[in-house]
Amino acid sequence: MSSRPAHPTSSFEASRPPGLRLGALDGLRAARSEDPDGFVRLVLSTFRRTIDRYLPELDQARRRGDAVTARRVVHTLKSSSLQIGADEFGTTCAALELAIVEQGLDHPAVSDGLDQLPAGAETVRAMINELIGPEAAS
Repeated sequence: MSSRPAHPTSSFEASRPPGLRLGALDGLRAARSEDPDGFVRLVLSTFRRTIDRYLPELDQARRRGDAVTARRVVHTLKSSSLQIGADEFGTTCAALELAIVEQGLDHPAVSDGLDQLPAGAETVRAMINELIGPEAAS
C-alpha cells in the first residue's frame, strides 16, 4: 500500500480561494498527466469566457421572453460552474433552471434570481482571477 497522496500537491492547493471546491480542481488535474495545472488554468479560463458569452445571451433571452433559451443558458452555467467547483453558483443556477421550467421566466422569484446571477458570476470570476490571475487584455 503506497502512502503517496492520490493527487500530487499543486500550487493550486495553497492558493485556492475559499469558494472553489478543491476536489473539483483535483479531479480536473487528475484528468491530465501532462501539465495538469496548465489544464486547470485552461478550464478556468474557458469558464471566464463562458460567462462572457452566456450572460449577454441570457439577458437577450429574458428581453424576448424566451424561457427555452434562458433555461439552456442557466443549465450551461450550472454545469460549467459545478465542474470547476463553484458549487454555490452552480446550486443557484440549478434552482433557477428548475424555477424557469416550473414557474416561468416572468415569475417574480425567477426574475429576481436572474437579476442576481451576474453578481454571482462575477464572484466566481474574482475567485478564478485570484487563483490563476486576471484575463489578459485583448
